[in-house]
Amino acid sequence: MVDLCEVLLFFSVVPLLYLAPRYTRQKPLRLRGKHTVGWELRRTIPDEGKIDVEWAYDVDEHTRHTVWERGRTIEPARQRGLVFDPENPRRVYFSEQMFRRPARIRAWIWGLGAVALVTAVVTVVGETR
Repeated sequence: MVDLCEVLLFFSVVPLLYLAPRYTRQKPLRLRGKHTVGWELRRTIPDEGKIDVEWAYDVDEHTRHTVWERGRTIEPARQRGLVFDPENPRRVYFSEQMFRRPARIRAWIWGLGAVALVTAVVTVVGETR
């Protein structure tokens, strides 16, 4: 019984550790983010052969910010959609990195958290017996 619980604990905690931080960082952008288009400003190819790209985007007519995307293995497009937080313009995500269905992700996080909690309790109780 304990072995199954440990496996369930592992397979619930690992996706939870992947989904929850991204979901939390994207929350302000889902609430008040502004969509814009970023354009390629500079491109470098370090020794390991991956492409580093600096993207620029306009916050308003007087302010421009940049963001680096490091380690691309394929050729990037010249323009990409992105979402930035007007209160903190340095907080930015590329549009394709945003969760498409955040309510579904939230449900998965709650479900995985519940499974992790129950299996942790059963594992601890099973080991104390």
